[in-house]
Amino acid sequence: MSQEPVALASVAPTERTASVDILRGIALCGILFMNIVAFGRYTAEYMNPAAAGPVEGANFAAWVFTSLFADMKFISIFSMLFGAGLVLLGDRITTKTGATGFAGIYYRRVLWLLLFGLLHAWLFWYGDILFAYAICGLIIYPMRNLSPRVLLIVGAAVVTVPIFIFGGLGGLMIMWYESGGVREALEAQTRGDVLSPSQLSTISQWNQSTEAWAPSTAILAGEKAAYTGTWLDALKERAGHNVFMQLFMLPLWALWRCGGLMLVGMAFMKMGVFSAARTNRFYGMCVVLGLAAGVPLTILAMWDSYQDGFTYARTLAISFNLSYIGSLGMAMAYLGIAMLLYRTKVLCETGVLGHSFAAMGRMAFTNYLMQTLICTTIFYGYGLGYFAAWERWQLVFIMVPIVLLLQLAYSPLWLRAFRMGPAEWLWRSLTYWHLQPMQRDVASIPKIG
Repeated sequence: MSQEPVALASVAPTERTASVDILRGIALCGILFMNIVAFGRYTAEYMNPAAAGPVEGANFAAWVFTSLFADMKFISIFSMLFGAGLVLLGDRITTKTGATGFAGIYYRRVLWLLLFGLLHAWLFWYGDILFAYAICGLIIYPMRNLSPRVLLIVGAAVVTVPIFIFGGLGGLMIMWYESGGVREALEAQTRGDVLSPSQLSTISQWNQSTEAWAPSTAILAGEKAAYTGTWLDALKERAGHNVFMQLFMLPLWALWRCGGLMLVGMAFMKMGVFSAARTNRFYGMCVVLGLAAGVPLTILAMWDSYQDGFTYARTLAISFNLSYIGSLGMAMAYLGIAMLLYRTKVLCETGVLGHSFAAMGRMAFTNYLMQTLICTTIFYGYGLGYFAAWERWQLVFIMVPIVLLLQLAYSPLWLRAFRMGPAEWLWRSLTYWHLQPMQRDVASIPKIG
């Protein structure tokens, strides 16, 4: 690696935007409440809580908790902050260099992120979001100079696309189920009737189409054997999931949802929303309107799924879209709450809790990967092998708080000695193609209390 001009060095601790770091730390904490199910339980249970058995008691409470408060909410904030990061990085570099060199730095940064995402997904965990962020990041760059108004309009339009995609797919599934002979064939099978060759074929086709949603006992057993086996066994098992995520879910969902929210995040950064520069009334309206729209829609989505027995077609067509829209309102409410707490000094970088969230946010890349390292070590066979051994409620109410408390504790301790997390250091060193300074100036450490 060669030495670059000092003007193109990575961001210094004193150049950070504390409100952004705090919000990013909060978002990363919230994301784990959803990801933990994908780490420790069967893949199908992430979307279908009844995939491996009835949802009852404490497991039902855990599903209600994560569905209402976490599902798609915190990842929405995280996506917006990725777009905000493009604006922050662009402003800093153009201020120092007069708009020269930013494109090269940005694209190197995003391409390295793409590589990290591929390695993370294929070698460790299929639920990776870095690859999708990198693809979206490559696309949104040319729009960085658009006005906030245009960014909001385009971003909002892009975000709505999956509603039509999944609504359409779910509608087709419902039509097939109701009018294509599926219902009659399944009811005949339940009654114990002698099935015709046509009915047998219909049931077989339906089961194949819904296999990922409601897997057989044999499929569940195979997944558990793979993830509690060797690292190579797990690699083979997640290969199919990665193909599905990167070739199907990316163009159907992530590209639109994440990309659109990144555009919204760019607009919000330019408008001063993330820097806590708006009025308390503005953030209060975000909370009130966000909760007013988000909570009823999310509860309705949960009720619709539950009363229908978590069926694939109806969830895809109706429940998913209700939750999808509701999560956007909830994300805005969370954003408003965080900024109000920051503006009123309840949650600020010089307070213990705010300092911990800010440190976690500044080390978001490291902490995101650490969540994978910690959880796969606990659940996979090359570690402790507890995959599918713990119930959903144990993961959500016990495992997640332990991991987050650990990260909230070690992040500020690490940053007392170092300027950034190890993953951030590697990423930035590769981006600027020279080793970044790691040791922190003691004088720059904020006083806490």
